[in-house]
Amino acid sequence: MVRQAVSFLLSRTFNERFAYAFVAVALIASKVIHIVAHERGLPRRHLALWAFSFVTQDLVLLLLVRYALDRSNHSGHSHNSRKKKGSSNGHRVVLRLGTLAVMVYSAVVSVVNVAFFAYTRSEVHWRNAAFASDSSSRSVLMSGLVVFLSIFFAVFFLAAVLQSIIFPFAQGGVDIAQWPWHFIKEQRSNGQRYSQLPRTSSPAELSLEKGHYPWHHDSASQWRIHWAPRALWTVAILSEVLALLVRPSMGSLTYISWTTPLLPFVDFKESASILQALQPVYRADINALYDNKTALDHPVPFDWLPRDTVLPGFEDWYQTDGQHYNAAADPLRISNLEEDVLSDLKHALSKVSIKHIMVVVLESTRKDVNYPTLRRIDSRR
Repeated sequence: MVRQAVSFLLSRTFNERFAYAFVAVALIASKVIHIVAHERGLPRRHLALWAFSFVTQDLVLLLLVRYALDRSNHSGHSHNSRKKKGSSNGHRVVLRLGTLAVMVYSAVVSVVNVAFFAYTRSEVHWRNAAFASDSSSRSVLMSGLVVFLSIFFAVFFLAAVLQSIIFPFAQGGVDIAQWPWHFIKEQRSNGQRYSQLPRTSSPAELSLEKGHYPWHHDSASQWRIHWAPRALWTVAILSEVLALLVRPSMGSLTYISWTTPLLPFVDFKESASILQALQPVYRADINALYDNKTALDHPVPFDWLPRDTVLPGFEDWYQTDGQHYNAAADPLRISNLEEDVLSDLKHALSKVSIKHIMVVVLESTRKDVNYPTLRRIDSRR
């Protein structure tokens, strides 16, 4: 009994139907999390206009993977020579390995994104992935291991249950996406009806033509079984095209529309501040106003400095040709010491019994500021 249960479980999980369903469930769940994490900061009307276009890349990726799985399973159309057959087999092996790599990568990134959001209520910033290589961060990662395993087994369970629905449903989308190409191909073949036809067809060709396209089903009952998913895919594709045409152009919404496997690359590409892409309003930004300007000037002389001994940290004050920070030369310094106290503030202060006076100095600093410190004092203190 146990052996039969284990055998049934293995047969239901270790196959391409389950693998594809696992990727699909993880990818869709990650996209839902990606939208939920940003929807509060976006206008509702823009979200409504974008609608299905948020999942365009995800659907395209799932259809490409489903198409690649289908192509890697069927034998080639040329069987005239061993050389052609060997070349076709080699292409199928490469295609299958590439598809497997894409599926594993997409599943891992999607599950990690969902688990991270479930644990921290925020999305992964992939440009900070080096944090995981630090030994001190391993305890933080281990604290979320339970959540990660919970999300993994939840996706595992849903994929095992829904694989019989997801896999053929995706095939319907592939059929609809291939329909224009096959329609054009059939029209061209009809124009060449008097050309010489092959005497025989391989069983694989006949199986491919009959089993995978809606116009080659043997009976009307089979067509009705396959009609619903293809009708849904047709509506979905038309909705996608309409949403792509009417949606507004907004950078924040474009970021949400990225599929999860591409987010690490987008995150690394956009690791620089998004403000760098903004154009200045008044012809030049504020940084350009202070280019080639410095707050370095001749040090202000201090009468209390000893003349015969150079104090550590005050070497600049003993150099006649040296420069040091001078607040009077700082273009960012704004002083109001010459102005009188505000009348309202002066009236309020006149009624206050002052016991303690605390002076807070707010001074602008620049990268060329060098505060005098003693060498024998540890600066980390």
